[in-house]
Amino acid sequence: MLGKLLKYDFKAFLRIMVPFYLALMALSLLAGLSQGRIAPDGASEPSPLTIIWGIAVVVVVTVNIIMLIQRFRDNLLKDEGYLMFTLPVTRWQLLVSKALTALVSLIISGLALILSVLLFEVVSGPQPHFVEELSEFLQRITDQNHITMYLLNALVVLIVVFQQICLIYTVLLGSQILPRFRVLAALGVYILVMYVESRIILAVVPYFPQTTYAPLLGQGAISIVFAGLYFWLCGWLLHHTLNME
Repeated sequence: MLGKLLKYDFKAFLRIMVPFYLALMALSLLAGLSQGRIAPDGASEPSPLTIIWGIAVVVVVTVNIIMLIQRFRDNLLKDEGYLMFTLPVTRWQLLVSKALTALVSLIISGLALILSVLLFEVVSGPQPHFVEELSEFLQRITDQNHITMYLLNALVVLIVVFQQICLIYTVLLGSQILPRFRVLAALGVYILVMYVESRIILAVVPYFPQTTYAPLLGQGAISIVFAGLYFWLCGWLLHHTLNME
């Protein structure tokens, strides 16, 4: 049943986000062509389409974040929740489905943004340094001495993103206790928790050995602890604070 939940959530995500991705790719191509005509010598003056493309990048990220928040609220915290909680699944499975869908959607959006930038750079005109820099970058990430660092960085980023998703869901659930001003309360708690978390990380990380990978591994370990704590707290709140009877 968890697989069906994931399929349902992914279909809803793709139905909304795919048109945004296609529009972003089209804008990156048009912006690249217009930028190449305005500044063929590599000047930094942006064309109007380039500015619109930059705005589109921000819009795609913003819409994705709004989606992961809105779908969580609509599916579990509003009237639709009465139907969701009658399905033959546990509340933990509902939470896992929402968290995994949000994580994968952010990964897909990140890859779409990278592809958009590459399209813009390729189409914007002859740039001899771009090909050299891209070739050098590919050599670095495939070099045995660097691939471990890149993989660890990517893993830590994924853990931190998942941690943030769990934190957002936790403060949304916690705000349901209040009769009013739930959005403001959730925002305030989120900022406060982020501040406390950053202070804890700054205080703990220096105690890790100052070797090549130790600080990165320390950051990942702390993020795993916070992610696990937020996920458990989110599940506990989902079970104890909502009355869906």
